[in-house]
Amino acid sequence: MLRGNGNGAGIYGTRYNLATPDDRYAGFFYGKTKVQGDLIVTGSIQGILLGSAVNSPSNADKGLEITEEKHVSEKLSQLTALSFYSPVKENTEQYLDDKASDALLSANDSVESEIDGIEKDIFERQIQAKKHFAFSASQLEEAFPELVYEDENGAKSVNYMEMIPILVQSINELNMEIKKLKNSRNAMTRGEMNDEGNEMSLSYLTDENLLYQNAPNPFREKTTIRFRLADDAHDAAICIFDMTGKLLRKLPVTTGMESVTVNGWELGEGMFLYSLIVDGHEIDTKRMVLSK
Repeated sequence: MLRGNGNGAGIYGTRYNLATPDDRYAGFFYGKTKVQGDLIVTGSIQGILLGSAVNSPSNADKGLEITEEKHVSEKLSQLTALSFYSPVKENTEQYLDDKASDALLSANDSVESEIDGIEKDIFERQIQAKKHFAFSASQLEEAFPELVYEDENGAKSVNYMEMIPILVQSINELNMEIKKLKNSRNAMTRGEMNDEGNEMSLSYLTDENLLYQNAPNPFREKTTIRFRLADDAHDAAICIFDMTGKLLRKLPVTTGMESVTVNGWELGEGMFLYSLIVDGHEIDTKRMVLSK
């Protein structure tokens, strides 16, 4: 109990006995303070939230086995963001007042019944009113079991602090894939070759079915139609139509193929449509022009 108008603390702890509180505190600790169990805070925490860092090679002498996490994006894709509302306590304001009054009166029966310095918990009201977001502990445990902890009653908690480097690594992986995709598409547009002298391959870029613009376009003698088939594609073909929708040619294609060649003598002069059809579904349709 902190009584009177002077500064100080109801609970005071220090390693050196040198700290002098310059304000009124219910508790004051100078130095490391350990909480065994849950720390429940309904207000704000002022300060810097620090977590463990691995500073190689300074930790090499400590026997740490430091490895780089890879392919975290695929694991994160298994997680689903869940939302919920905290259960609302009945008559919260009166509950807080009664608890504070009981604590003071039981400590000293002569304390005035008026409670000094106890405010209605505005943060707890907001916590109960606002929507909250979290991960399913069981889902996260399958992808990253190291981030899930369990108490003696079987209740599970999540170490969200150490999810930050995993999220950053996932962003880096996705940025690398985007960079590869952009570079490859630019190379295809410029007709660049790889180290073996072959045209750049699109096979590693995506698992989706894609259709690209034919090149050259317009064309005279022949043109190349490039495409990408997903690994699970079965019945696929490039279909060429005239502008009335009449099917002129059907070129079967399979997974592993990246292009087909169309000769100008196979078609008459004019504008044509070509489509990528996979398992009975039209993936995309583009135009090409044959000029004599």
